[in-house]
Amino acid sequence: MADSPLTVPARGQSVSSFLNCPGGQVPTGGGWEASGSDVVGLRFSSSTNNYHAVVFNNSDAEQNFNAVALCSTVPHEPRLGTQVTVQPGAEGVATANCDPGQVASGGGSFPSGQAFIGASRPLANGTGWQITAENTTDTPQKVTAQAICTAS
Repeated sequence: MADSPLTVPARGQSVSSFLNCPGGQVPTGGGWEASGSDVVGLRFSSSTNNYHAVVFNNSDAEQNFNAVALCSTVPHEPRLGTQVTVQPGAEGVATANCDPGQVASGGGSFPSGQAFIGASRPLANGTGWQITAENTTDTPQKVTAQAICTAS
């Protein structure tokens, strides 16, 4: 496991964290925590090299943010789902599926703009990942789910 404590400046600021796993390991997913509930997640994704987290501070005070990457020596592969458009003031659901014979060990999201991720979870059968995004802007926003897949 790798972590990255950071500070998020006040009102309307975002911060990005790229976490690398120790030698010989790959990221399988991750998460984050913040010192205040006004810090919202914008993007969470894994590649073969790192775990990437981006959060936005919607408060008038500086906040603390810590991203955490889960790491493994077992090979994992990222899979992107179909991009979904979320209309202003609405919620949208995006899904990414693993290849046959694979299960999701984690997942994430690729929203555009400020489509906030309200839920990020595995599919009930374990073969993919699903995100729920809320569009709080006045324009349509695009979101894509990502599954981190490994042999079952």
